[in-house]
Amino acid sequence: MKSVISVVDPTERKNESAAYLEPLVTVRDFAMFLHITEQTVRDMVHRGELPGVRINRRIYIQRDEFIERVKRGEYNV
Repeated sequence: MKSVISVVDPTERKNESAAYLEPLVTVRDFAMFLHITEQTVRDMVHRGELPGVRINRRIYIQRDEFIERVKRGEYNV
């Protein structure tokens, strides 16, 4: 059986898009926060080291999961 990957299209949920995106952080903002490159962030997401979600062609970091990992000391911030 083939696995299905769903991609969220925020234009489909115009009224909900802002609420849906609120818990997500852009790769650029995340990289600036950690003082690393955007490519490093993308690589971390692809390796599974960082929780992320792809919406259309962009990658967003799941903010709440990242905060929990910082609290556990997984990232040196």
